[in-house]
Amino acid sequence: MLAEWRTALAAELDAARDRELVVLCHSLGGILWLHHAARPVSDVVPERVLLVAPPCAPWIAPELAAFPYAPMDRAGVARAARTTRMVCSDNDEYCPRGAANVYPPVLGIDCEVLPGAGHINTDAGYGAWPLAERFALSDAV
Repeated sequence: MLAEWRTALAAELDAARDRELVVLCHSLGGILWLHHAARPVSDVVPERVLLVAPPCAPWIAPELAAFPYAPMDRAGVARAARTTRMVCSDNDEYCPRGAANVYPPVLGIDCEVLPGAGHINTDAGYGAWPLAERFALSDAV
């Protein structure tokens, strides 16, 4: 599964080669980005990356079992984008340890915690999300 996702990511990054690029990753998309940061599939460097609600090990959902855990490569994350930030919740069922406790301290990225926001998806009541739009347009989170 990861190989197919990495191939798709490479194609998308390369297609945006001559444009200002902002990458928004939700859940496993964030894990995919961390795999890319550790072992790049393209030399395209986005201006900004936002990791939203990345799950954390151990995977608790059976459907995640085929996806390898994220490499925690601080230097790779710093090289992979000019700015990387994370937004997560304090009660995400896919990261019971709290993504803010797992990723930012190791990766050296800024993080905003949304209290009680679950997995920050439509099941948690999210639809249009002005915070993500602001980040995409201006790096404001």
